[in-house]
Amino acid sequence: MKVVLLEDIYDEFNGGIEDPLAIQRFLSYAWNNWRLAPRYAALVGDGSYDHRDLLGLGDSLVPAWMTATPNGLFAADNLYGRFANEQKIAIGRIPVHDNAGMYSYVDKLSAWQAGLSTSGLVQLMADNDDAAGAFTDDSNGLKSLIPGGKLAPGDIYLKDIFADGGDINTARTALLSALNAGRDNVNYLGHGGMDRFATEGLLTTADVSSLTNTRTPFVNALSCVINRFAVAGFDSLGEELVLRNGGGAIAVWSPTGLSQNPSAVLLNRALYESIYTDGKKVLGDAIVAALNKYAARDGVEWMPKVYTLLGDPALPIQPGARYAHKRNARPVRLRKSGE
Repeated sequence: MKVVLLEDIYDEFNGGIEDPLAIQRFLSYAWNNWRLAPRYAALVGDGSYDHRDLLGLGDSLVPAWMTATPNGLFAADNLYGRFANEQKIAIGRIPVHDNAGMYSYVDKLSAWQAGLSTSGLVQLMADNDDAAGAFTDDSNGLKSLIPGGKLAPGDIYLKDIFADGGDINTARTALLSALNAGRDNVNYLGHGGMDRFATEGLLTTADVSSLTNTRTPFVNALSCVINRFAVAGFDSLGEELVLRNGGGAIAVWSPTGLSQNPSAVLLNRALYESIYTDGKKVLGDAIVAALNKYAARDGVEWMPKVYTLLGDPALPIQPGARYAHKRNARPVRLRKSGE
C-alpha cells in the first residue's frame, strides 16, 4: 500500500495547480510506468463540486470529477481510473472529514475482515413497481446468479409487503431485523433520493444514527443519487452509511446522479456475474469487471460513469483475498522518476 499526498500529485502532474485532472494523470502514469501497476485507488476525503471552497464549507478535501449527463453534472470518480475507454483501476472514495473519521473507518475494515466467511448472505430489496421499472421481477431475476445458500431468507419487496396488507413500517422493520441478523451484501432496486431508499422511506439518513448492526454489509443500490456525495455541505445516505461508527455499511456502490432502471439492471447483473460466476474476491475487481462487461453489452454510455463506490476498493468480499491496510501508514514522496 502506498499513501500519496494530493499536494504532491498537483505539483508533479499539474504544475502545482489544483485540478481533478491531475489525479487521473497521476494514476495513468502509475498504470503505465510503475513496475507493479496499481489495481485500486482510495480517495481519502470527502469532495464536492466546490473545489475552490467559495462557500467556505471546507468539505472538498479530494476534488470530485464532474461529468455531463442528460440530467446535469454529477460526480464521476470512476473516470480517475479509466484510460483508453476501459476501466483499469478500481476507484473508491472514503468520504471522511478528518483523521478521526479515517481511523474509525479502518477499525470498521478490521471488523469486516475478521467476520468474513463463506456463508455471507445476500439480502434482496425492491421498490414498488411503476412506470420506471418492474423492480420486483428485476430483483428476482438476479437469483439465478447467486449460489444456493447465499440468498438470505425473506426478500424485502415493497410490492409484496403492501399486497399482503403491510405498510412501509412493516418493510422497515424487516430491513432492520435483517441487518441485525447479519448480511454481507444488500442489493436494492428502485427509486431513491439523496436521503432515502424508496419514496416512502424504506431507509433514510435519519435512521442511520440508530443502526447498531455488528456485521456491516456492502450495499449495491441500483437507484438514483444515493451516493451524491458532491453536494457541498450535505452528506448523502451512502456517505452516512459508510461513516456510521458501530453500524451502517462497509461500502456503498450507487450513483451520484440519476439512473435508468433497464441499464441499472444490466449493471447489477454484471456485478453478480463478476462475483459469483467469475469468482472475483475483491469488491474493486468485481466493480471494474462489471463496468467493462456493461460497456461490452452496449448499455447507456453515460450511466456507469456516475456509479461510484464509497468505501475501500480493495475490500475483500470472499475468503481467500489478500488484503492489508495500515492504521498509521505514512505517505511516500511522489516523483515521476519512480514509484
